[in-house]
Amino acid sequence: MTDKIRSETFRPDHLRAIQIDPDNPDPTVESLLGRLDARAEQYAKAGPAWTMFDGSRVVACGGVITIYPGSGEAWLLLERGFSRPLSLTRYLCEALDLCFGHFAFHRIQATVMTDNRPAHRLIQRLGFIPEGSMLYYGAGKEHFIRYARFNI
Repeated sequence: MTDKIRSETFRPDHLRAIQIDPDNPDPTVESLLGRLDARAEQYAKAGPAWTMFDGSRVVACGGVITIYPGSGEAWLLLERGFSRPLSLTRYLCEALDLCFGHFAFHRIQATVMTDNRPAHRLIQRLGFIPEGSMLYYGAGKEHFIRYARFNI
C-alpha cells in the first residue's frame, strides 16, 4: 500500500486488473465482469470514467454514463477487501464534484443490490438519497435500490 491513491482516465483493460477474489469467485460479480468486459469500450466513451490505483495496483474503476444531457448513471467496480475507505470516499466526492461542475450533470443516479450493505453505506456517505425499490431488476431476479444525487 502506498501513501497516495492516484487516478487516471479509465481504459477498458483496467477492469480485468481489479482483484475481486480469485480464491472465492462470486458468480454475480463474474457475471457483471463479463457484461462490463463486453461494454468496456462503450463505458470509456459514454461519460467521464476513471481508474484508481494504490501504487501500481488497480483498486477501482468507475464513472458516470451519460443517459441524456445532465443525467447519468454512476458505476463502480471496487477491489474486494480494499482497506482505505476514507481515501475512496474522498476521491469519489471529488469525482462527483467534477461531474456536477465540469461535466454539467444535474442528476446522477446509482443502482445498488439490496443485500450489498457496504455499497449502501458508501453511496449514502457520498450524498445520494434512496428513491425506491427495483424488484426483480437483476438478471437473477435480484432486488435493487435506486439512489440519486442532485446538483440543483
